[in-house]
Amino acid sequence: MGLDSDVQDILEMQSKSSSARSATHAKISQLIEKIKGGQSTGDKIRDFVIVNLGSISPDAAKPYRETEARLRNSAGSQILVVKQEEAIHGCPGIIAPEYIDPMFVGIDTELTLGILTSGLDLDVLKGEIIFPTQRHARRYDRFSGRKWELQEGPISLNWYDFMRLGNEVERRRTPMPNDLSAHFERGLMINVGEEVEQYFGKNGYLDTSYLEALNLLGQEASERFRKKHDGEIQGKRLEIISKLEGLTEREATLNGRIKSIYGSIKHGGFMEGGAISVVEDEDDARVVSTGPRMRLQETTREIQRYLKQAIELRMHRGDLRIEQKPGVEVNVPVYISSMCEKYQVEIPV
Repeated sequence: MGLDSDVQDILEMQSKSSSARSATHAKISQLIEKIKGGQSTGDKIRDFVIVNLGSISPDAAKPYRETEARLRNSAGSQILVVKQEEAIHGCPGIIAPEYIDPMFVGIDTELTLGILTSGLDLDVLKGEIIFPTQRHARRYDRFSGRKWELQEGPISLNWYDFMRLGNEVERRRTPMPNDLSAHFERGLMINVGEEVEQYFGKNGYLDTSYLEALNLLGQEASERFRKKHDGEIQGKRLEIISKLEGLTEREATLNGRIKSIYGSIKHGGFMEGGAISVVEDEDDARVVSTGPRMRLQETTREIQRYLKQAIELRMHRGDLRIEQKPGVEVNVPVYISSMCEKYQVEIPV
């Protein structure tokens, strides 16, 4: 009986609290419309947070202010934006299991590298966080085979992605539920200046694809990256020359076998491995030589593939000589150019 008044007090407080929340929501909605209409609080970060996050909390604006401070005097510095997202990369069986083994949960990573021309910018109406660059290189590790693509303009993120700032996704160690409510981790990291090279050289491993991205941007890499990259390139060049030599030998062997099959028409048969195939005319020869001719076509395609790789490595340019065997030197540009002409592989001007 004596508690009725306490209950009534709580109900009144809840009613007032609900009313206050409604009034606050309405006031913020009005403020958002005013900012969208061209008015401003005088603080662009606050404007951005109000319009896109619907908040006036200093905590909501904190990541933007910290990022703005990091980039304030960074014109001319490198910036690397790293976006990560867990994804299922394959799961065995026709019937999906109740739990997904962590070995089938991978991390898709998107890297975007550019050179800052000024500090942080915000597009309040579009909800975009902008890192001003003239151009940038982008790589999707899952879809592009780690190949960088050059794109014009600034690097931009939406406000939703930016909420993941500072979260680095680590490899999952425990099974996850296989249902629509399963939580996939997402992360975002922003590296500026020296932090960029540290990212590509972490754990003692130098990721030389960093140098390829810098080349696209017209920038020089540090000496340690150049040395490792040059060593890798030289290794790839030696491998290509070796592969081409082996393939041309295989081609010669196959051509010789095909010639022998056609040459056996006058004898009425072709012997190989102790077995005799009837070869009385060109039709017979064509049938018997089907296998070698198919392998010859595949060999030609392989040669063309390696020649295209050689062109990508610019092996048709300059004055490059490789000692293939002791005392045997290959003039690489001459060799590659003549091979391209022979196998009809176009060399870009």
